[in-house]
Amino acid sequence: MNKRYVIKEINSLGEFIKLESAWDHLIQLQSKHALFLSFPIMKHFFKVIYDSYEDIKIKIILINNDKNELKGIIPFTIEKKRFARIIPFYKLGIKDNIIGLFTFLLDPAENISQMMDELFRYLRTHKSKWDILSLHHVPSDMNGIDDFLSLGSKNFNIKINETKTLVVAKPVEFADILSQMNGKKRREMKRKIRRLSEDGDLELVSINDHTKIEQYLPTFFDIENNNWKGKMGTSILKSPYLPFFEQMALYLSERKKFHLYLLKIKKVFVSGIYAVIDNDTLYFVKIGYDENYAKYSPSLVLFYLVFEQLTKQYQIQYIDFFGPIDSYQTIFGKTTRTSYDLTIFNRKLVPSFYHFTLMLFNKIQNYSFGKRVINTLLKIPLLKEKINNIYE
Repeated sequence: MNKRYVIKEINSLGEFIKLESAWDHLIQLQSKHALFLSFPIMKHFFKVIYDSYEDIKIKIILINNDKNELKGIIPFTIEKKRFARIIPFYKLGIKDNIIGLFTFLLDPAENISQMMDELFRYLRTHKSKWDILSLHHVPSDMNGIDDFLSLGSKNFNIKINETKTLVVAKPVEFADILSQMNGKKRREMKRKIRRLSEDGDLELVSINDHTKIEQYLPTFFDIENNNWKGKMGTSILKSPYLPFFEQMALYLSERKKFHLYLLKIKKVFVSGIYAVIDNDTLYFVKIGYDENYAKYSPSLVLFYLVFEQLTKQYQIQYIDFFGPIDSYQTIFGKTTRTSYDLTIFNRKLVPSFYHFTLMLFNKIQNYSFGKRVINTLLKIPLLKEKINNIYE
């Protein structure tokens, strides 16, 4: 017999805090990524929103079954200009000053298709209140994603951007990493290390002690701010989410689930990694480098030294680079996982026009002439900022 589900909603931090026991129960039913979804981390996140933004409101969708048992939780933030974003909790990356999170928190034993159907019924009923729904970094194997896409496309226009992220199985010996590099890449890596070493001996500073994490976090934030992120205002240090990243690091370090890696030359820190340990996987959540040393690729050298150290640690079996794969990362491996950025457009005039222009913009980029024109426009700083704000 088909189960019936009922949508309810809560709209305050206080109501959210009362969900802790139900949230923890649903967490225990998830097969992976439970650490990132833990209630204390989510509470820190929502508190930052509550304290920092007047134009962003918390809204949490609760899905109850016909026995009034809570079987699903879907967090939203409702933003100004009738813009809503489901919080997909996967990558803790800052985009448009909003943190992207990970997934629907659903009971896997339930009828997921019907739960998604109720969600879209809710969205259709309240369609006057939103124009665009944005989900970021959604794993391709997320529980419910196929039903979500299938049902969503029947009601709204959906744009899907696919992202590949490098995931490396930890080598047994560091020589296994070296063997993946061809002669040219090995020589290039040695050259970068040698050039960096000209200013003094390189030192990998590896920190996981709770008291020292608190001491060295400001150092990492300074490094991450000392490049294009700082100039664009997207670094953690210039974000309202600085307290969130501080609290998450301290909370996880108390549980031996957090690690800072810093590359030091004499007394100068030139690159760093903000890393989270979940089960047997080390996630490179945030990476920063000092742009004064950019030509020596300090982040790449830091990766190299971290991999060398990790071969001696038995707990870690996988290293997840957490963001879109970059060509320079492939010297460490080529295996990837897939995630989606989904943009869902309400079928009203303004969002439909936005969807049309976005599709047209992307289509133009597929032609060499169009790509040249767009690349030329992007060389103009003001236009680059405008285009990125509209279409990224």
